[in-house]
Amino acid sequence: MTMMGDMMGYDYEVEGDDEDDIEGARRRVVRARKRGLALPPKPGWRKGQVAPGVQAPGVGLVPLPLRPDANGGTYTAAFGTINWEARPQKPFRGERLLATVSVIAPAAGQVQCDGMFVGTDLQQAELGSFDLSFFSPTAFDVRMVFIQAEPGVLIRLQTHFQGVIGAGSAVVSLMLLGRYVH
Repeated sequence: MTMMGDMMGYDYEVEGDDEDDIEGARRRVVRARKRGLALPPKPGWRKGQVAPGVQAPGVGLVPLPLRPDANGGTYTAAFGTINWEARPQKPFRGERLLATVSVIAPAAGQVQCDGMFVGTDLQQAELGSFDLSFFSPTAFDVRMVFIQAEPGVLIRLQTHFQGVIGAGSAVVSLMLLGRYVH
């Protein structure tokens, strides 16, 4: 009996009729597997790829800028309330709010956050206002864990200036640092 074929990518050939010849053929197949082509390991920059150009699912740490809905984020006598919004394009979970607040004289006061929302979910233990400057870039131990926002879900902070603006202003920039799925 002569039998030829392909087993798991390796050619094999069996000749003979008895059991010993078949066992010998199995040993030859195992030896052929051991002599197979050894591929070098993936380079470090390809560890997250399934194939060239195809990324495996993973998590990244990224900034998400929040955009003001009025006056470019500058609080004045005419613009005392501003909502800050973002719509991430990939699943995103905020972990750290960064706020830069600059009050320009003769204004005196602070910018208050009245609510942080992911979709319709409040990201505070209770409704209430707090000073945004608590989340300055140099603040220590102010990390939070927001609920995950699916792509297109609105992340919103409602803010207002508390104090006297007069002819002065307050300029604010807000950003969330967090994780996204890629």
